[in-house]
Amino acid sequence: MNEQMKAGNFIKVIIFLLFVFIAVISVPFALNFKSLLPFSGGLHGHFADRPIDDFILISAEGKEISLQSHKGKFRLVFFGFTRCTTACPAALQTFMKLDRILKDDKSVLDPLYYFITVDPAFDQVHHLHDFFRNFPSHYIGLTGTTEQILNVQNVFQIPVAMNPDHHTTALFVIDPENVLSIVYHDIPDAVRIKDDITKIKISLANSSNHRLEDICIGR
Repeated sequence: MNEQMKAGNFIKVIIFLLFVFIAVISVPFALNFKSLLPFSGGLHGHFADRPIDDFILISAEGKEISLQSHKGKFRLVFFGFTRCTTACPAALQTFMKLDRILKDDKSVLDPLYYFITVDPAFDQVHHLHDFFRNFPSHYIGLTGTTEQILNVQNVFQIPVAMNPDHHTTALFVIDPENVLSIVYHDIPDAVRIKDDITKIKISLANSSNHRLEDICIGR
């Protein structure tokens, strides 16, 4: 009888240890699986993590601007036009709100704002200059030929609208390594943008080899 009890207890111990072993080895697998889920946790926008082709446009100051021009900086990219009365003013107000938040928090983040026109026929350099002359210098209006604008829209994989009023309201975040990090389908609240670019910045500082896992699981 004692032998049977001992055998039974031994089996229970083995089963318990087996469950503990399975639980321990399952944790890293679960984390890795979560990191493979698209846009899972951690960010308010969609995590793109996609290198993009360089492009050249003309600023409101008449200077050529490419991705290499501001490598090392976060850039928020919005497509609009100066005669827009809805989405574009809302986007610019969000950028100004983000500036105030970053200033109040004494944040080291100092993003640039790319405003790329979808109406290059009207938004030529002199129009952009007049429009942005009262904005801070990190608000960068960009124009170019019709072919250049079409090329940039293809780079960001956005639909081309024949009518400027039907332009995309998406917002794109390019990180300091010239990687398209985040895509918002619509302009989000400024606090969410700050949270997201802060997480991207921390992830880049910690380890570029683990940026996908770190960001997706919200580290």
